Amino acid sequence: MKRITAVIAAVLLTVISFSPCAFAAPSAGSITLNLINKADKNPLANKTVKAVKVAEASYTPGKEPEFTLSGEFASSGVDLKQSGAEIKLYDIVLANSSAGAEVKSDSQGVAKFENCALGAYLVYSPDKLFNPFIVFIPMAGDDGIAFDVTAEPKIDIPPETVPTKPDETKPTTPSGETVTIVTVPVVPAPVPGPVPGVSVPTRPHNPVTRADSQVNPDNTSAPEETTRGEKLPQTGMLQYPIPILAVAGMLMFITGFVVYGESRKKEN
Repeated sequence: MKRITAVIAAVLLTVISFSPCAFAAPSAGSITLNLINKADKNPLANKTVKAVKVAEASYTPGKEPEFTLSGEFASSGVDLKQSGAEIKLYDIVLANSSAGAEVKSDSQGVAKFENCALGAYLVYSPDKLFNPFIVFIPMAGDDGIAFDVTAEPKIDIPPETVPTKPDETKPTTPSGETVTIVTVPVVPAPVPGPVPGVSVPTRPHNPVTRADSQVNPDNTSAPEETTRGEKLPQTGMLQYPIPILAVAGMLMFITGFVVYGESRKKEN
């Protein structure tokens, strides 16, 4: 009986002594990134991603992990829980050229950092495919504490548009030689303007007179000047019948008067 009791006590002591090791937290974790372009749903292969450790982690199972800034980030005063902390840390990384781990994505767009010591890491893309962000190892989530963290950064790259190439077919001669066509731009000739100090002769204006068939109220004929044709000839053909008609009229008047006088004498 004493021997059985001693064996049970030894087993209990062994279990108690090794229990901290049995429930000890892992000392490392991993970061997996899925680089998928949301614009066309295609994975981004052969893309470089960097991870720089900015803080040390203190973790006890059953409690929330705590993180303390380390290295060149210790004096920055950045609060890892505040919004915009990743931008401040990114500026420090660029200013100090901080060293970190570097991996490239595979054909499926997966980039993985393995054997990452516990702590906080700033993850960024040298090609600026996505905004920098912070990954905590371990990370507390709805499913508990995670040491292997998977993230899918937001990447939205517009698809490249390939310009259409012009037809490069060149004409050839019957012998098979290539003919090069050169297009010479045609430049319109300038219109010469007036030259200072040079007078341009003008055609003289020749007034043309013509007889007007109308008579003015003062019974004078008014010639009118025109610019059409030349001067009309003045023949005088309309003036010579006037004296003849005047003499004929006087003769007819005298004849009538004599005939009237003879008829009056006969009546008396």
